[in-house]
Order: sequence, then structure tokens, then C-alpha cells
Amino acid sequence: MKLFLLFSIFVFICVDSFAQEENNEYYYGNGNGTILRQDIENGNRITVRKHEQRFSVSPSSESWRGVTEYMAHEKPEENSKILFSLKDTDYVNTLEVAHIINETGGSFNWVKIRDDNNRIGWLNMNTKSDPYRDGIWSIIETVNINNRNWTIRKMPGGFTIGNIDVRDNPGNYGTNILFKLMSDPDGTYVRILAITEEQDPIDSSGRWSDHWVKITDEQNRIGWIFGGHGDIDRGGPKYSIPASEIEFEFNLP
Repeated sequence: MKLFLLFSIFVFICVDSFAQEENNEYYYGNGNGTILRQDIENGNRITVRKHEQRFSVSPSSESWRGVTEYMAHEKPEENSKILFSLKDTDYVNTLEVAHIINETGGSFNWVKIRDDNNRIGWLNMNTKSDPYRDGIWSIIETVNINNRNWTIRKMPGGFTIGNIDVRDNPGNYGTNILFKLMSDPDGTYVRILAITEEQDPIDSSGRWSDHWVKITDEQNRIGWIFGGHGDIDRGGPKYSIPASEIEFEFNLP
């Protein structure tokens, strides 16, 4: 009985400490990234977060490694029951994302989805890095510029840009130009510090839009630029935000 009580107390302390560590560090405004539950099961540490998003899947883009369809499982476990499969152009709505760390330190990510036939299951992301690692997409602050609210979210990264005005706040209106970033012929690399949740249209058609990003250059100057002018030198999504990483995993270009 004593051993059972001691074990129960130990598990409670571990889970409680795990939850406190995660919950107190970052703020998501009850939106995507909000922790829904945490647990320790069979030695695995599991963090399940809210994540709502809609996109189409494209398993044929991974045909080079023998993938022709994505399997939806009953649980976020590879050996759990397969409930249904998804093929090219099937649309899904994500509900949750689970990050799992096993006893040996290995990490896995699963996404809970609902398809257009109202079937629910878990898809294996086949990636080791937590989409919400280090507080990515957590809310830093909300600012009002020229009667428009901007939600500033944490997002590390970087991209290459050409000549561009760098402003003191996001948006073209009600903001001031701090300096002009002059680029060499191949473009200039800047580090990204934060990103706006909201987007502005890239052109007058309004069909395409992009975020404003807070950057720092090689002279350690800091300011805001329109992300539509930026480009990446690597493969993968333009921004390392959870929504982009999850969609990229299941719908490769």
C-alpha cells in the first residue's frame, strides 16, 4: 500500500511539474497551441494541443518512398487500428496535434483530423520536431496601429530580401520608416524575430496575402517588413509556423 501511494505521488508530481513547465511559459489566447491535456502513459510524455486548420492532402507527392495514401489511426500510435485512408485532394480539418516523447528521448508528432465524411482519426506527421517547440506561435503582444489590431506571435527563422523599407510597426499606414535595407545582387539574409497573425494583400487583386515580420539585420537593426517581399533559400514552408509545417508535411509541393 505504501509503495502504491509513493508511486502515485511520484507520478502526480511528474505530471504536475510537466504541466506547470508548459502552461506557465507561453500564452496562446485559447487558440491554436493551447495545451488541452498532458499525461505520462507507458513512459511516454504526451502533450496534446489545440490546432484547427483545413487543407488537402497529397500522399502521391511521397510516392518516391512508397506512399500512395495516408492512414488514419484510432490512436496516436503506429500500431493502433487503422480506421480509414486518405488519397490525393481529400480535405481534412485538423482538431489537435500531439507531441510524444518516449522513454529513450525519441519524439513523434501526430495530428487528429476529421475528413469531409465526418470520420475522425490520427495521422503520423513523420517528423521529430514539435511544431510548437520553444513557444512558436505564442502571443507576444497585441498592438493597435492606425485603428487596426495586430497580434504579434513568436516565430524564429529567416529569409532573403531585396531593397526594402523597414518600419517601426507592422502595416503601411500609421507607421514610420526606420531605415532602408539595401541588398546585394543575391539578396540580403535577415533573421525573423516575430510575425503578425494577420495578413495584408500582396497586390490589388486580394487573391494573395502575406504576414508582416519583425526582423533584425547584420547590423542588429530591428524593424518590420512585409513578408511578401521575402524568399527562402531552403526547401520547406516559407515560415516555420505550426500551420505551415503541418500542411507541408501532408501536401508537399
